[in-house]
Amino acid sequence: MNCFDCLTSLQTESPASAVCSSCGAALCVVHALVGVPRQEVHSVGSPSATVLPGRRVWCSACAPSGAAPLAVRTRSHKVATA
Repeated sequence: MNCFDCLTSLQTESPASAVCSSCGAALCVVHALVGVPRQEVHSVGSPSATVLPGRRVWCSACAPSGAAPLAVRTRSHKVATA
């Protein structure tokens, strides 16, 4: 499966590593955005947002404000050698 954003905007093929949790588009590491889902709580005089457990991956069209690029948030993992 290839990244939808790479195919449509850059006309290149790159392997997808994630799927948007809202629309289902396949995304590469460059185009994937990661964030914590929030649920708005509407009450009279005191609107707030509750942070839901876990994390979500979104495409640029579906991402809420505050979602960070996946490429920035990943860590390089070193493999232990024996």
